[in-house]
Amino acid sequence: MGAFFFSIGRLFAMWCIEDFPGSIFSRIYHTIVGVLGILGLGIIMFILRIIFTLLTLPFWLISCLKSSAA
Repeated sequence: MGAFFFSIGRLFAMWCIEDFPGSIFSRIYHTIVGVLGILGLGIIMFILRIIFTLLTLPFWLISCLKSSAA
């Protein structure tokens, strides 16, 4: 039940503040996360974050190795 109210708060914060400092991508991301949370599907977002991290980790490691070798 707490996730429901947290998601409502997230959507309210995103769309009711005129001068939101984030980008449009940030607004879309938080809207999707908020809607999934309201529907009780927050676990999907968690799984997608893990997949995204696993896919981007090799690129991050390569860039760190290149910058430390220079």
